[in-house]
Amino acid sequence: MNSQLQTAFAPTGVLRVSINVGNPILAKRVDDRAVTGVSVDMAHALAQQLGLPLELVVFESAGESVAAVIDERADVGFFAIDPKRGQEIAFTDAYVLIEGYYLVRDDSPITLNESVDRANISCGFFFFRRTPARGSGRREAAARKRSAKVPGPPVVA
Repeated sequence: MNSQLQTAFAPTGVLRVSINVGNPILAKRVDDRAVTGVSVDMAHALAQQLGLPLELVVFESAGESVAAVIDERADVGFFAIDPKRGQEIAFTDAYVLIEGYYLVRDDSPITLNESVDRANISCGFFFFRRTPARGSGRREAAARKRSAKVPGPPVVA
């Protein structure tokens, strides 16, 4: 492997990859020390391709993971493309596309994706995560708020 390329990716001689376990679609903890997922697999493949040893630098959130790359505590990370992040780090083309859908009431005026991103509209999302201790599903919710909520009862899928 080209030593200039190795040095460009990993100035310390070890490829330090920032892993965000806050997004279980991309990476998650197996136990206190091990992580798994698409980001972890890609980190191993990149290190192998470059002929470098790998160090996974694991964080609980995307913000912490991005900060590690910005602060040079990690060399590479796998992040959603974001204009604010792009002010301090460079992005390649997307490595994964994640489809998302909106669930609305039958009488909702929202019929197109473009109908959502406007004033007076708020969105919530729900996902289920298995808790390792009990193995039971636990619903978690988060909301992206606009200036007012969509009137009506909440929609639970």
